Amino acid sequence: MCCPALPQSPKGRLSPRRGYTAGKQQKESFYGRLFGQLCADLGTPKYGLLPAGKYDTALEWLRRKAAELLPDDPDALPPLQEAMV
Repeated sequence: MCCPALPQSPKGRLSPRRGYTAGKQQKESFYGRLFGQLCADLGTPKYGLLPAGKYDTALEWLRRKAAELLPDDPDALPPLQEAMV
């Protein structure tokens, strides 16, 4: 035997999910645009196909973008590893 559902307004039932989905889409959209810009600037269709010779260029691009988008965050990028361990 099933319990009857409690009456709820459609707006109250859907708004938290809609808000979460909209925020998630905005975040994914931002990172998608940023990643697309990285690939376009470096001339590669995806990061996994980045030539080894462009690795330093990619790191410099990331540093510039971090400084541009997060100017007051000293931890926007972690420190680089200087040598292989």
